[in-house]
Amino acid sequence: MVIEKASPLFGDITVYPSKDGKQRVDIYIRLQNKVEGMQIGIAIDGSSSMQSMFAAQTPKLFRRPGDNVMETIVRGLCKYACDYSGDGTVLPIYWAIGAGGKEIESLGKLDVTTVEKMPVEGPNNGRWGTGTLLLPALDYFLGEFANAPWVVLLLITDGVIGDIDAVISRSIAIAPEILEGKRGKCKFVLVGVGEEVSEDQIEKIDNMFHSTPFEGKIDL
Repeated sequence: MVIEKASPLFGDITVYPSKDGKQRVDIYIRLQNKVEGMQIGIAIDGSSSMQSMFAAQTPKLFRRPGDNVMETIVRGLCKYACDYSGDGTVLPIYWAIGAGGKEIESLGKLDVTTVEKMPVEGPNNGRWGTGTLLLPALDYFLGEFANAPWVVLLLITDGVIGDIDAVISRSIAIAPEILEGKRGKCKFVLVGVGEEVSEDQIEKIDNMFHSTPFEGKIDL
């Protein structure tokens, strides 16, 4: 099926029927040229429920090709982002890690060469989170990219976000900064994977500016 409400910036998201207990998802990004000054961040859910997608509980010696689903996804998205960011880099992080899922772990800015070499095994030292809090990741990127004229954030999660109202409040709070030219344009794309994702939450984020003074003016 094709998810019709995919962000216009990203085009279509196609979810294929399950096969052998695995799901294939294709994300088609519409960007055709580099955007001057654009900064791209990719936030990967590092909560404990993601361990199976990283095959973290299976020793590497016994893993079959493709068991670590996230390796292909993360490396592919990062390499694509490098092609279109203003400086040829991407900033990936793990979020929702540590006690309560309140922490993040930055992998640093990477280019196409370092993306190919980076390990994609989940958070360092097995610091899988015990909650799924998105605001720390959002605040991190807003700080790192504060002076960028264009910011694109791809946020990947497999569960219910524990601080959804705080995330929406923070997004609405920066809307005046964007309209007044104090902050560059921002595009936040939340991608939910798995059966535990809350469609209601994704809908709530998609419609966060409805019935506010920013409706139709801001596209986060």
